[in-house]
Amino acid sequence: GNGMIGGEEVAVILELLARGFTGRWVRDAAVRHYIAHERQTIRYLRRYYTGLASTGALLGDDDPEESQTLFGRPRWAWRAVLQYEAAYRLHRLVSSPEVWIEDLKRASFARGALKASERRSLPGAKDIWAV
Repeated sequence: GNGMIGGEEVAVILELLARGFTGRWVRDAAVRHYIAHERQTIRYLRRYYTGLASTGALLGDDDPEESQTLFGRPRWAWRAVLQYEAAYRLHRLVSSPEVWIEDLKRASFARGALKASERRSLPGAKDIWAV
């Protein structure tokens, strides 16, 4: 779909280990990452961090704060979306990217938490999200 749910690399590695494969971590291995231009945009970063929250929900990384809800969604996420989106927009006007990017990430992550909780409340979604 249009979502950005990740974690597939971890799932593959865990499956390989479960099947008896072994591996090695090479700490000093040289890795060169190529980042496509379309992944260097505000839109992509929003989608990425929104998807990161959805991935966490899918894997069961729920926060105890999520038990407090507003309109069936985590109360902390409503506050965080408003707070960090406002901070992002203000800092975007007056600060360097090192400052406003953190607000963008936090606002997007909170938005993802709201979306994930919406999906879990859909009829039949309980089975999908109970991993």
